[in-house]
Amino acid sequence: MARRHHRWISAGCLEKDGDKVYNSAVIIDRSGRIVLKHRKIDTLPWLTKDLYDLGNPEDIRTVDTEFGRLGLTICADNFNLKNPQRVADQGAWLLIVSHGFAVDELETMATNSLCRFKIGPPNALPLISLPVSIPIKRSSNNNCA
Repeated sequence: MARRHHRWISAGCLEKDGDKVYNSAVIIDRSGRIVLKHRKIDTLPWLTKDLYDLGNPEDIRTVDTEFGRLGLTICADNFNLKNPQRVADQGAWLLIVSHGFAVDELETMATNSLCRFKIGPPNALPLISLPVSIPIKRSSNNNCA
């Protein structure tokens, strides 16, 4: 799709590597080539411990693009500020973060918007957040908050 439409794409995906499954994100260039891949580091064990395997913080990388140097992380990876700091230390001027979560149907419109903010102090690394919310219907016996 990137090659056909001559567009850069960033997307989250499940990645199978041997007997392991990772929650991954990629940046694909205009030619359709994956130029950066990130495997989620913090899998939120209390929520997703059996769904996928852990990535390694030492594998955090950046990529030089026509837009500048970009970094890539996923959702809870940024709970530990050492992870986005690794991106900043490699000279990235922008961090792209994909994430997804379940919300009530009525909240979907509000949460499926592009969020832009910074991690850290005022001169911190700018971040673009690409939320993907999944609308859910709550049953009458569901007491989740």
